Formats: sequence, C-alpha cells, structure tokens
Amino acid sequence: MTTQSDELGERRDATPGRWSSPDAARALVLLGLGHGVLLALTLPPVGLWWLTFVALVPGVIAAERIGAGRVPAWRGAAWFALGALPAWAYLHVWIMNISALGFVPLAVLMATYSGVGVWVMGLLHRRMRLSLGVIVPLAWTASEFLRGEVLWDGYPWGLASHPLIEWAWAANPASIGGQYLVLLLLAGVSGAMIDLARAPSRRVGVGLLAGWVVAWIGLAWLGRDTGGAGTMVRVAVVQTNVPQDNKTNSTIEREVKDWQRFEAMTVEAAGHSPAFIVWPETMLPGPTLDPAGLKALAEEGIFFNFAPDPANPSQPTRLMATAFADRLLDVQEELGLPLVVGALGHDGYRVSSGERVEIEWDARYNSAYVVDGGRISRERYDKLRLTPFGEVMPYISKWPWLERQLLSFGARGMSFDLAAGTTPTVLPVRAGDGVVRVVTPICFEVTTAWVCRRLVFEGGTRRADVIVNLTNDGWFSWWDGGREQHLQIARWRCVELRTWMVRAANTGVSAIVDAGGRVVRAGVVTNGGGAGRCRVDGVLVGDVGVGGPVTVYARVGDSVGWMMLALTGLGLAASRWWRRPGEAA
Repeated sequence: MTTQSDELGERRDATPGRWSSPDAARALVLLGLGHGVLLALTLPPVGLWWLTFVALVPGVIAAERIGAGRVPAWRGAAWFALGALPAWAYLHVWIMNISALGFVPLAVLMATYSGVGVWVMGLLHRRMRLSLGVIVPLAWTASEFLRGEVLWDGYPWGLASHPLIEWAWAANPASIGGQYLVLLLLAGVSGAMIDLARAPSRRVGVGLLAGWVVAWIGLAWLGRDTGGAGTMVRVAVVQTNVPQDNKTNSTIEREVKDWQRFEAMTVEAAGHSPAFIVWPETMLPGPTLDPAGLKALAEEGIFFNFAPDPANPSQPTRLMATAFADRLLDVQEELGLPLVVGALGHDGYRVSSGERVEIEWDARYNSAYVVDGGRISRERYDKLRLTPFGEVMPYISKWPWLERQLLSFGARGMSFDLAAGTTPTVLPVRAGDGVVRVVTPICFEVTTAWVCRRLVFEGGTRRADVIVNLTNDGWFSWWDGGREQHLQIARWRCVELRTWMVRAANTGVSAIVDAGGRVVRAGVVTNGGGAGRCRVDGVLVGDVGVGGPVTVYARVGDSVGWMMLALTGLGLAASRWWRRPGEAA
C-alpha cells in the first residue's frame, strides 16, 4: 500500500522509509539538473555569479534525502549525476572540435564527480547524523579537491567557487587557504541553509550559518589585498588570432602570412612605449627557438619550399628554416624592447642532411623565451605540467602503444610528444633601468594553483614579480565561454599569490589582472581601431604592479584541500562503526 509523502508529494513503496524507484529517480535527477543549470548560469558566458550562493543547494538536498535512508546512496548518486550531465556537456561543448569521441566520456566523468560528492555527503549524513552545515563543507570540498588536484593529474575546471572572483571581498580568503578555502566556506553556508530550513535543526542551522558567515567575513578581512605592489611597469601584449586547425595543420605559406601580421602588431605595440612586449603560447612559426637547434639548422642549410605566388613571380620559393627566428631577432633589435615569446624548445636538437633531411631531439618542450639585445637569453621556461588529454594522457602515456591506439581512435592528428619541464625557471626581463622577474605558466598551467605557487614563491620567499600567462585558446574554437572561463580561473592565482598577471592569449582573452583578481584591462585594439576580446587580433597595453606581499597561501599551499580529503576519508572509515544494522550502502 502506498501513501502520499507529506514533504515530497511522492509515493513510498512497501519498504518503510524508502521511495519507490521511479519517484526517487525523478526527484534526484531533477536535483542534479537543478545543480547543473545553476552552476552553468554562474559561469561564463552567462556569468550570473551571485547564483553561486544557491548552486550547491540542490546537491545538499539530494545528500539529505540519501542520508535519510530513502534510497541507496550509490543509486541516488548515480541519478543525481545523470541530472547534472547536460550541464557538464554544455560547459565542455568545445571539446567536440578537438575529439568528438572524447566529448561524451569527459562530460560523463565530470558528472560522475558531482555524483561522488553527493554520495559521500549522503553516506556521512546517514551514518554519523551530523548536521549538513558540517558534513557538506567537509565532503564537497574533498570531492572537488580530488577532481581538481589528484585524480587524472587534476582538472580544476568549473569549481562552484570560481564565479566568486567577481566579488573581490568573497574571494579574499584565497590568499590564506587558496580557492578550496573559499569553496569550503561556500559549501558550509549551503549546508547550514538547509539545516536552517528544516524544523528539527533550525536552531543548529542558525548557529552554523552564523558561524560560517562570521568565519568568511573574518578570513576576508585577514586576507584582504593590502596593495603591496611597488612600482608600475607598462607592458604590451600582442594577441594573435590563429584558429587551432591552422595551428596544427599549418603550411609554410600560411605561416609567412601569419608572421607578417605578428610583426606588424609587434611594431604597433612598441609605439606605446612599453617596458616589454609579450606574445602568446607557441606563436613563433618555425621548428624551434632553441639556440642550439637554430645553429644546427643553419649549419646544415635546411630550408622550406613553398608554392610560387602568381601575383608576385619574383618572390622566392625557398625559405630558410631559421628565417622566422632570424627575423624575430632583427625586429627586436630594431625596436630595442625585450620580447617574451612562446615557442617550441628542445634538448639535443640534431640535424642530418643526406638524401633526406633527418631531424631528431632528446626532448621537446612547450617553452617561453626572452629575446633581448638581438639574442635569445640563456634562461628558458619549459612547461612543468602538461595539459591532461591535451598534451599527455594521465596514466595511459606510460604505455606508448596504448596511447597511440587511443589517439588514432579518438583524436586523430594529435601527437603527445612533449616532455614536461623540471625547473620553475624565472625569466629576468629588462624594464627600463631595472629588471622584472617574470614567471610564465603556459596555457592550462594557470588553472593549477600549485604550479603558479611554485613559480612565484619558494620556501615562503618571493622569487618573481609578475605572472605572465602565455596561452593558446584557439582550442575553444567558436566557444567564447570557454575563453572567458579560462580567464576567470586564472584570476584566482592573482588573489592566492597577491601578484599581478599579464595574459597573452591567442584568440583571446588577453588581459591585465591586479593582485586582487580584478581585471584592469581586457581585450585588444584591433587593426581598424576597434575593440574586441575574442577571435580578433590586436594589441593590449597597460600598467602592471611589480612585486607584492608574501601570502599565507604561499607558505601553506593547498593544505585546506588535503585536510578536507584526509578528514573525509577518516570520516568514511569511522562512519562504518555508526552504521545501523541492515542499512544499505
């Protein structure tokens, strides 16, 4: 016999305290859908960041219902994940341009993480009978930290706390405990709100909600931006607009045309009298910018052949392999301004020319160089953390044969042949009469807090003055929301480290961000004098603060995340002692 639920309006089956499966599935799928929709609305391109304060609420309600013993935890989590799946697919729609076969598995994986968070919260709530204002911050932060930093090399994309960077006050605690401390505070408020709404726990809810709010206010005040940057330095950014299919399948003819535009924009940027000029990731055409590699190519006389131009019969049809690098050095020397350039780097570059040209190397890197005085500086930064599934396959890359098979099946044309750098190199860049210490996290590295922390600080001592993020966001194709979200995540590094950032992005969004995570300038002035942010080329010029204080986060890193992960693991283990006889998992 079934009865009408007074709280949920849903049928119960003959088992006391359990929903019938159709009702449970429907309710939890809808809760997952609600969470996903709210999360998507808070993030670019929509950007209703204030909805962040309720985005976790559907997940908390789902955990509460699982915790009440009305549905097995694993089944409820699966239904919730199914509801969240459309939102994660929407947020990763750009993946279809790279790997249509990889799009669905990635969306499913992201939704699964959402389900895991609800599963853990539900189990702990059911077994330990603690308030949601305690369980939710502990378990949700742990599950998101697991996703963002631990499993599959970490993928910290779409954290619920990310939109709060738009309210600098709310983001301030990140300078103490990083982005996961802000996520902890947000989850604590969400859990306490549901406690407050439930009659038996309203008194507890009031206390917990007040406690989380007071903690947030106190940490925001302690972690506030004190304006520690000293002098200001003018910097110019050249934003290119090379579609990713052109970049990965370019021709020498295409590269010549691209170079002509790059050079013209560099000259234009120099007209604004910056201290130095920045190019995006891997934008220099040609095989390498490594001095030893260029020397080997020149000694062997290696050149490119390209088709003659009918409109210009006198144009040469042969171009030396070092031509782009040679011209870069000439342009820099003529302008007299240092250039920070993204290009390929190599160790052990070797060239042999017999019947056919053979080029080999010991290792190839995604690198950043400084060009000054008509020379390439000795210091070179090699990307420390390769992008998961973009430059390396976590775990799978240990078996090259398996990696090749998966690439041929799901990402034909891609080649994971880059090596990870080993040294957090600081690039000294001449700026007027002084020197600015620059670090250059490349592309996805800027989403990884520990990489940027390692670059800017060492042992609690500041070793860099400015973060210069070189990125190629052509991967996002037509999806400008992905570009805006990449910029939003990058801004958290400025708060955590209280360090200004210059961002040079192919296809946009290039920007200057202050030490409080606020965007000072974004977008470029185009060739026609207009303004644009995405899928346009042009020049961005602005002033950047140099240096800053040493933050608590610089000393302790992601201790909050690791602590929540450890406590949740201990809680799950210990909760088995509280588990009631016959209770379903």
